[in-house]
Amino acid sequence: MERKMVRFSIKWHIHFFGVLFILGYMVPLQTKTSSELQAKPASEAQKIYKQAMKETDTLKRIQLLQIALRQEPEYVDALRELGMAYKRIENFAEAENFFMRAYTKVAKSKKKEATVFYLSEISLVQMYQGKLKESEESLRGAIGIALDAHEVRKLNFQLANLLIKQEKYDDALNAATKANNALSTKDLKTVDLMLDIEREIELRDTYQRAVKTHDSGEIEPAKVLFDSLLQIKGNTYKDVAARLEKINSALSNQQNTKIIESVYNKALKSEANGQVDLALKYYKNILSEGGYKDSAIRYKRLMEKKDQQEVDSELNRLYAQGTQAAKDKNWIEASIVFEELININPSFKDTKNQLRQANSQINQNQSETLLARYYAEGLAAKNAKDFKKAHIVFMKLCNIDPNYEDARFLLEEVEEKLQDTRNKTPDEILKANPELSKLFTNAQEQIKIKNWRRAIVELEKIQIIERGFMQSDTLLTYCKKQLLGLADIAENKQENSESNLVIGFIIASIIMVPILGFVVVSPSLKVRYLISKKRYTEAAKIYEKILQKHPNRVSVLPGLAQIYLQSGRTDEQAIKVFKMVMQLNLSPEHHHRISSILTQNYLTKSQTTDADDINLLEEALADEFKKNNQESS
Repeated sequence: MERKMVRFSIKWHIHFFGVLFILGYMVPLQTKTSSELQAKPASEAQKIYKQAMKETDTLKRIQLLQIALRQEPEYVDALRELGMAYKRIENFAEAENFFMRAYTKVAKSKKKEATVFYLSEISLVQMYQGKLKESEESLRGAIGIALDAHEVRKLNFQLANLLIKQEKYDDALNAATKANNALSTKDLKTVDLMLDIEREIELRDTYQRAVKTHDSGEIEPAKVLFDSLLQIKGNTYKDVAARLEKINSALSNQQNTKIIESVYNKALKSEANGQVDLALKYYKNILSEGGYKDSAIRYKRLMEKKDQQEVDSELNRLYAQGTQAAKDKNWIEASIVFEELININPSFKDTKNQLRQANSQINQNQSETLLARYYAEGLAAKNAKDFKKAHIVFMKLCNIDPNYEDARFLLEEVEEKLQDTRNKTPDEILKANPELSKLFTNAQEQIKIKNWRRAIVELEKIQIIERGFMQSDTLLTYCKKQLLGLADIAENKQENSESNLVIGFIIASIIMVPILGFVVVSPSLKVRYLISKKRYTEAAKIYEKILQKHPNRVSVLPGLAQIYLQSGRTDEQAIKVFKMVMQLNLSPEHHHRISSILTQNYLTKSQTTDADDINLLEEALADEFKKNNQESS
């Protein structure tokens, strides 16, 4: 309450007494003199005051001055010195309080110098407290009653700096100009201040133009203005740094959008011109940048179109190959090709009729061992626990000749096995076959994420161990169709050749059934055909695939070894087969050649301690010795 009254007193005295001082006391006042207004301090208070002024310790001086004020509350000198002491220790609130009390006492007197002094000091401590508006008001009051030109220059200089703190640059320039004009001689410091203010005004105007330009959407001109401010004032001037960051980001986005739009238009043009690969390349680049408009939809649609075109191209190629083989009466080749085509797309053109015709022609030429081959294939499938296949083969055999050997009994046995499998719940089947269960689970997980290649690998492993487990063969066919229909054809060829994923290219056997018109190409017949064409790699793959599914089927080893010998293969796989042939004493007619190959392999191997290799080497040397003796005799 006391401080509010003091501020009211300052305002009243600034306006009232200031006018009287400037008019030269045009209206005489009925007041007492200064000495009459201020009572003479008590001698005890004066004594304490003098003692305080001798004290060099500011805190002790404050204590003594406060004691003096208790003796004489209106002791102006003590009030003034307390204000100065508190200002010295930076307790500006208390300094303001005592300066205010002193000002209140002297404001009623006609001592303008004292009034100006206190108003100036009050303004200063108010400024230190951040009370810039009150500080400006006090300082303007002091200027209003100051008459000395030097004092006017000093106070206006102080006011100009105070106005700069409030960013009132126009008023600051006005105050600095008054300070400069207070005396006839110009003050260099004041001139420098005026120049600084003019620069601040220019910066302010530039900032305001930049903000207005930015807010109106003119990003590039705004960037130029903000960049100029950044060069002059650095990144601490107002919000220049933040605005520049937004502008740069917006410009970058605009530039990226322009580039992406250009690529998008190129993609549309390429697509319209039928340049599918080029269009896909453009769309892919756009998607890597986050996409644009309907680029994702167009890319997907174009990829599907390209994949379908490649699938159609492959189907047409196979169909042409098959029909040409049929035209040349190469029925086995035609049967193989049409089987492959049917596995990709069963309804493609008249492929089924073409296959039936090719198989019929094969039937006319190969009917002697029909029933025996059926029987052998059925037994092989049964022993491999491929009961579905065994059931199909024995059914066809019984339809032709139900009394052939024990075919009917074997058919009943296979049907019982299939029924047992059907009666088991999926959980029971999986629990009874932990290894197969793990493979089947892995395959399901890969199917969920559409990793068809990995799913096919897992399902192929299942077929090797137990064909048809949990309908895995059906699932395998589905996965292969998905892979051939969605993946890159060229890539699929490479991957499938490496992992045996191409389906339908190798059939189990060729069997001719005149009554049913059913024909399956046997492995041995197909191998003989491929060897006759010197297609050794394809022929070897047939036997290799059989060994993968049935490792114990040693009957294929002699044929496979002969293919390796004919093709000149001595790689790790061939060496492995040669060793098995020698150890099992198969194909004696080829032992000499195989022994030579194994001997050479042993001599070229480094750091080997394989006992089997040593035994084979000894046998090879013995065989060579025996041969030489026979030639000598």
